[in-house]
Amino acid sequence: MEHPIHRVTAFEIVEPFVLDVSFEDGTRQRIDFQPVLHGELYRPLRDAAVFKRVEIDPDAHTLVWPNGADFDPATLHDWPDTGPLMVEMAQRWAAAGSRTGRSGFPARIIGIDYSTNDQKIGLALAVRDEDDYSLQKATVCGRRRPASSIVEDWLNESSEAALLAIDAPLGWPRPLATTLMSHTAGARIDTSRDEMFRRETEVFIHRETRQKPLDVGADRIARTAHAALHFLGTLRTRLGTAIPLAWDPATVIEHAAIEVYPAATLRVHGIPTDKKNEQERRQIADALQAKLTVPKHIGDLARNEHLLDAVVCVLAAMDFITGRAMPPPNRCRAEQEGWIWTAKPG
Repeated sequence: MEHPIHRVTAFEIVEPFVLDVSFEDGTRQRIDFQPVLHGELYRPLRDAAVFKRVEIDPDAHTLVWPNGADFDPATLHDWPDTGPLMVEMAQRWAAAGSRTGRSGFPARIIGIDYSTNDQKIGLALAVRDEDDYSLQKATVCGRRRPASSIVEDWLNESSEAALLAIDAPLGWPRPLATTLMSHTAGARIDTSRDEMFRRETEVFIHRETRQKPLDVGADRIARTAHAALHFLGTLRTRLGTAIPLAWDPATVIEHAAIEVYPAATLRVHGIPTDKKNEQERRQIADALQAKLTVPKHIGDLARNEHLLDAVVCVLAAMDFITGRAMPPPNRCRAEQEGWIWTAKPG
């Protein structure tokens, strides 16, 4: 979704929960935030002392709070139009207890280590128990039961919201599309290779975690991206629900999906990333059992690397849900290219 890019330049607290917000184009908005302070992320701001700790993020150029709460600057700029929609959404958050439970977190997580080969797709289902998650099911797909059928069955088992954490690119670099659209065969391409083939999220993840994802625009991983998007589309059709990409954990009150990268998640949690042999996988499996509950009926996670990666996808989703994952510095571009959610190192 494209929308104009705006920047917050100043603000003034004029009443409890009311701010005068100034923008780079000279416009101002007086915004009463109290009606939208619901949901896991925004509810803490109902404490006036917490709300007063608002600041301007120097990179995102928007209002932010110490708990990670923020608002898209374009949303703030167009508040007369967007405000009523935010209030409506906040009312849904407030009424979402039956879908997300007491903690406000999604009731279920489905980790998906995706591949173009059904026999290399790992799936893991975790269910929230109080404020923790417990692994309930874990399997590797096959030709007889494709991933879409298994995930559809898991989603149909309960009406509670589920977050799908998918290890596959869910978009392509924006410069790749714009460059090729105007290109003719044989003509020189002036766009650099890195800019054409790497999304902003791949550059960001490599810089922050020192773990380098594959270039979606220049590798066979593009076929995995295409297949994963088809998988999501199939689920949406069969279930008759949108399953949008999630950008804020507070908004996950219906089925939603995020893109994750298991190797980066392992690295930021201080867990070894090599998993080619059983001994290496055993070390990772032991570390994961310290992060979430793994009942005995699940069996040995080390028996298959795709199964193991599916569980790591669950861990990445837990980082997103609890606000530990790093958000995109450019939300507009991320909405077009996709974004890998991983916790901040350390």
